[in-house]
Amino acid sequence: MEIQDLATISIEGCASILLLVFAYKVYRAKIDTAAESKCCKWLDLKVTTHNAGHNDDGPSLMNQV
Repeated sequence: MEIQDLATISIEGCASILLLVFAYKVYRAKIDTAAESKCCKWLDLKVTTHNAGHNDDGPSLMNQV
């Protein structure tokens, strides 16, 4: 195995960890979004989303056993 192969594997591993951390942060985030679009006269699009985020105080599987 050459040093270039090790460098490639290291960069791919770091990128994978970065994606996992980003996904976890998005999962934990509390997000409220409201969007409205009037691109056409006949199309009136309104979107509202809500994500309460991860709740540490909620029920868990360990408490239900």
